[in-house]
Amino acid sequence: MSDFFVAVWWYLLLSLYGLAVFPISFLIFRSFPDRGLLLARPLGMLLVTYLCWILGYAFGFPFSVLGELLVIVVLAGLSLWILLPRRRRIFRTVRSSTGFLLLAEGITLLAFLLLVQARRHDPNLNHTEMAMDLAFFRSLWRGTGIPPVDPWFAGEPINYYYGGYMIFAAVSKLSGLTAGIAYNLSVATVFMLAVSVSFVLGAALTGSRVWAGITAVCAAIIGNLAGVVRIVEYGKVYFSPGDELIYKFKWGYLWNCSRVIYDGDPGGNTQTINEFPFFAETWANLHGHMSNIPFVLLFVALLVAFLRSGLDRLPVGKSLRLRWPLLLLLVISLGGLGFVNLFDLPVFSLVYGCAVLILVGQAWQRKKPIRHLAFLCSLFAFPLMAYLAYFPFHRDFIPPLQYPAAFPFGSEKETLIRFAEHHSGLWEFLCVFGLHISVLLAYLCWKAGESARSLGKEIVGMIGIAAATFFLIFAGLSGHLVWSATLCGSVLFTSLFLKSALFPSAENKVPSSERFALGAVAVCLWIWWGCEVFFIKDNYGCQRMNTLFKFHFPTWLILGFTLPVLAQRLWVQGQKALLVVPGMLIALSLACPLVFFGNVLTGSANPTQPMGLDGQDYLKRHFPAAYEMICFVDNNIPGQPVILEAPGTAYRYDAPAPENVLSANTGAPTVLGWENHEGLWRGHPQEMGLRKQDITTIYSTPDLQAATQLLKKYGVSYLYVGGQERRQYPAQGLEKFEAHFPVEFRGADVLYRVP
Repeated sequence: MSDFFVAVWWYLLLSLYGLAVFPISFLIFRSFPDRGLLLARPLGMLLVTYLCWILGYAFGFPFSVLGELLVIVVLAGLSLWILLPRRRRIFRTVRSSTGFLLLAEGITLLAFLLLVQARRHDPNLNHTEMAMDLAFFRSLWRGTGIPPVDPWFAGEPINYYYGGYMIFAAVSKLSGLTAGIAYNLSVATVFMLAVSVSFVLGAALTGSRVWAGITAVCAAIIGNLAGVVRIVEYGKVYFSPGDELIYKFKWGYLWNCSRVIYDGDPGGNTQTINEFPFFAETWANLHGHMSNIPFVLLFVALLVAFLRSGLDRLPVGKSLRLRWPLLLLLVISLGGLGFVNLFDLPVFSLVYGCAVLILVGQAWQRKKPIRHLAFLCSLFAFPLMAYLAYFPFHRDFIPPLQYPAAFPFGSEKETLIRFAEHHSGLWEFLCVFGLHISVLLAYLCWKAGESARSLGKEIVGMIGIAAATFFLIFAGLSGHLVWSATLCGSVLFTSLFLKSALFPSAENKVPSSERFALGAVAVCLWIWWGCEVFFIKDNYGCQRMNTLFKFHFPTWLILGFTLPVLAQRLWVQGQKALLVVPGMLIALSLACPLVFFGNVLTGSANPTQPMGLDGQDYLKRHFPAAYEMICFVDNNIPGQPVILEAPGTAYRYDAPAPENVLSANTGAPTVLGWENHEGLWRGHPQEMGLRKQDITTIYSTPDLQAATQLLKKYGVSYLYVGGQERRQYPAQGLEKFEAHFPVEFRGADVLYRVP
């Protein structure tokens, strides 16, 4: 089947997910310009996955094609029950939005096709942590049990937030496509849904299609200002096939746009991770922070529906009777953020708290009784309910530093949260967040002008001088400008939010979308400040490497939908001059995506890399023996029996074969995969060392009985001898398998069945 028809089939399958839950989506998002139709796609994917997961945990419900279809039929039946009595109103409402729907669907399809084309230029799943992503993805695809089996640590469940892999494995099971194609289409889906949902969200928040487009650009497409800096450093924006297009673009340009802030002097092991949504979407590692992008935006859309739900004015009983579907979806969606990417749960719980505070303030202004205010305040407990909705996952997930074994950093338990010894430089920070800061400063300038007109220029001037003096003294004493500036910004935007939410003035009432944006911006600024002061101790690189990565990344998404709201406010108020600098910076921030798509769409294919969507095609061309074995296991060995192969270290995709090529590409578990990564996830170095030693003994010893006992210890059903095994272990040890074990499959590589 050609790539075109494969992409069309995948797109139609995603649309079927949306159609199955559209009436449910309509109930929640009927006030949105898309009437819930475009938002139904990610909502359907989330609900199908959650129901399969919770039923699997509670009742052993199989995560299989049949199980998925049953869940989809149940959801479709519920949708039909909602639709039938309301069909005329629903169809009439949808018809009234035909123009917007056609525009939004066209943008959605364009985004999908752009990333499909990008993946066709660079389909190979053979860099950085793609083997890990593929291993988890294939384990959930191949297996039917919940919790899923860790393909690199046989006998244990995955000790990682695996929700994103499960969502896309669910679609892949139904698609009938091969793993390499389904993986690349999953990557394209993330970008497609990010653009689609952010466009609808922007239209709902601003009421403008133009500003909706700007929201989509800010949330899903723009890069950081380092993109321009790297162009100047590299001296070119177009990479011809003769320059090894994909390799030099990725590693000479794109990668360096995401490594900007250093913990200390540049060089050595001081580089932190400063990824942004467009980098993640195009780098194509199916990590949780990337696959969660559309579901984060879906949750924000639910929050906007929550703010419009009338909970602040409806009686409590009526609120519960009419709005319980919305409240239930909020719980499932918020909990799902932690299921896909654990760090997003606390971040967006704070954003949710801002929305609740706005409703409480509106009810207070309406002089609602204490009972009503108490009900609204009880909604602050929803993050706890979201946690409990995914309690089996949180119960089974053990953070690496809390493992019962000896701790990796010493004999005593490590302090998880510590004070940071290093802070971001001003230039580095501006390269990452310069555009966002320019909009925030423009908004503050407008607010200062508003205050000057109401309070008097002299008073505002004195306050400004006092604040500037305090800031300069504080920055001088601390010695860190970014640390001080983020703290001052946090206080300012928190004050603006609390004033607008709880103490609005009748003559200068702030729109609810702006109030929500102010609260979300305050959350971002506090996160920025927190990352300058604290870091979470882990097994990764330099002190703040992972802390900046995990907490800065969601602020890109938050600012992606809030800054257009604030900028539109300035535009409507006639403050166009204040938007000149942000306008210039957004143009510069488009350097990274423009260079990327320019190279992809105008450059010819690399002659050494045929264009296509199959991410496993490189195995067929460069490692045919391993590819032949993968095909045999996929087609002839059902379930997830343990298949022993040599353990890997990390990031090795070269000859004689990629490390852990069989477990990564089939999802069949092995005793130990990438030792480095399992150590990071489990914080259990003794167990890693023991398993590695046992595997070495199995392959190396001429003693058949000793090897057999160890194979039984780990429940091994098959033993693989391929390129890595022949490289790492002596021929004398491998010969015993040929003499005593039945051959399951023989090609250039051999698969033995353990008797």
